[in-house]
Amino acid sequence: RDFMRFSKASTARLIFGLNIDPRTASGNWDPAQARALMVYGRNHFGKDAFFGFELGNEQDRDYVPSQVATDFMILRDVIDEVWADVDPGRRPRLVGPDPHGFHSAPMDAKDVKKLRYLEGFAMAIWEKVPLFAFTHHEYVEVPAYDTHPPSAQVLDIVGGIAAQVNRTLRESLYVPATAMIFAGETGPHNGKNPGVMSDRSMRWANFADVFWYLNAMGSK
Repeated sequence: RDFMRFSKASTARLIFGLNIDPRTASGNWDPAQARALMVYGRNHFGKDAFFGFELGNEQDRDYVPSQVATDFMILRDVIDEVWADVDPGRRPRLVGPDPHGFHSAPMDAKDVKKLRYLEGFAMAIWEKVPLFAFTHHEYVEVPAYDTHPPSAQVLDIVGGIAAQVNRTLRESLYVPATAMIFAGETGPHNGKNPGVMSDRSMRWANFADVFWYLNAMGSK
């Protein structure tokens, strides 16, 4: 409730991440918990409580694109049910599938596999669910506690990743021109110990990382 109050008070447009793991006996996503959340949000914070929903976080190693597309169809039906009295164009949007982060440019074999996952998801969901945005993660290692900005070669990695992801999806026959492309998570650190958000690290307050973030936002 406090989180919803904060979102409402700040006029932030809230995209809520939903747990993709609950499963029915059929193996498909179980929307019971998500439906309860939606109803609660609507009843307490209005029809516009949610700008959108994202289903799953870094689940590309656990669920194939076709299964995630099926789960998104279930989510779309639940949204249509809960917001049946709202014009379809004003109902919460859908974004996803948020696979694990890209790390290199040009991409190595692991990153190419994640890119193929995005393509497979786009093909599986084509003409079934109108996706507002395709999302992915992105982490590039920047040396910790530097007192000078990262090198141009490091900064160029971010632009290289963005260019390859955008080019691949924009050239796909299965990605509508109206769909956006989001870096759902991005940072100069890939969760090594101590983690990026650890109070032992303070990486988000590192002087050199400021330049990385400015460059990353500009490259998008």
